[in-house]
Amino acid sequence: MCIRDRVNTRGLAIDINGNVGIGIASPVTKIHGYTGTTGARNAPIDVLTLETEHTNDVEYNGFGQGIVFRGSTYNQNSQRTLGRILHQINDSSVNTTRGTSMSFQTSDNGSNANAPTTKVTIDYKGDVGIGTVSPDSSLMVYKSAEDSIIHVRGVSNGADARVRINGYNSSELYID
Repeated sequence: MCIRDRVNTRGLAIDINGNVGIGIASPVTKIHGYTGTTGARNAPIDVLTLETEHTNDVEYNGFGQGIVFRGSTYNQNSQRTLGRILHQINDSSVNTTRGTSMSFQTSDNGSNANAPTTKVTIDYKGDVGIGTVSPDSSLMVYKSAEDSIIHVRGVSNGADARVRINGYNSSELYID
């Protein structure tokens, strides 16, 4: 089935496998959005928009949109949420760090009751938190266990791995 607009441009297609194409005649996945462009390629092209709205005059604290990945793992027979990408708005009168954040969540391979938890957060300032939802620096890595937090390994040909940290006024720290 194919629905076209007034100038006979392909709008929506559903193939025999149930794949839905928006702007494309032959979708290759369950939902396949396509837009063509000509000219300069110096800006992103928005293909998918997720939008929510709350019309009451209520402060936002964690409200936003998400993309959910569901499935079953090899040792589970039921469908469950395995991961999520979240966009959240934090804009309350008591919150002085207003803005938005993106979070990436994964779940363990255990019980179906284990919902995905946040593993990586990017806050409104661009600070990245790994293992924390509230990074307070450009890159914050947190792990509560005694395992190694950062592991750098050399390539397989025996070359050494190197971590280089350039500091203010060109001071440098090398770790070999």
